[in-house]
Amino acid sequence: MPATLAGIAQDQGCDLGAIEVWFADEARIGQKNGITRRWARRGTRPSAPREQRCASTYIFGAVCPQEVKGAALVLPFLQHRSDEPAFG
Repeated sequence: MPATLAGIAQDQGCDLGAIEVWFADEARIGQKNGITRRWARRGTRPSAPREQRCASTYIFGAVCPQEVKGAALVLPFLQHRSDEPAFG
C-alpha cells in the first residue's frame, strides 16, 4: 500500500504526507413487525390483521486512523440512493 500511495501522490503532484486514507461503511437497520398471534378454534383460520409498515434508519460512517478523525451520519430516510461515496 505505501507504494500505491506514493504513486498517487506523484500522479497528483502533492506531498505523500498530505494524503489521508479513510475507511467507510454503511448500514441500514430496522424493524419489521413480528408474528401476529390470535386465539381461535382449532381447525379455523381467523383473520389476523396487522400493520405492514416497517421502520429503518440509515447509518454512514468513516474513519481516518492515522489522523484520529471520524465522521458519521444517521438518517431516518434517503431521498436518493447511489453508489457514490457518502463522504465524497
